[in-house]
Amino acid sequence: MEKGRFNEILTEIVYNFVQMQRQAELDDHPERRPFLERVFSLMEERNQPIKTMPQISTHTLDLFKLYHAVRERGGVLKVGITRIYFKMNSG
Repeated sequence: MEKGRFNEILTEIVYNFVQMQRQAELDDHPERRPFLERVFSLMEERNQPIKTMPQISTHTLDLFKLYHAVRERGGVLKVGITRIYFKMNSG
């Protein structure tokens, strides 16, 4: 593998780790880190790595909190993501 490609891959790995770390630090729920590891791994497998902190407007999107809120309300087909996100953050 050429040096430039190796550095590119290494940079992407480190960057993805930093993004997952930021999500993991949003709270200390014991299931948060394993959940995020699965999400980040799944996105890597699909060749769609999470490269930046997900946001809606200027608000960081808490993937763990959003997943559980949507699941409690019957799944993604029953809720509007933007609407539920703002409800989660307002109370």
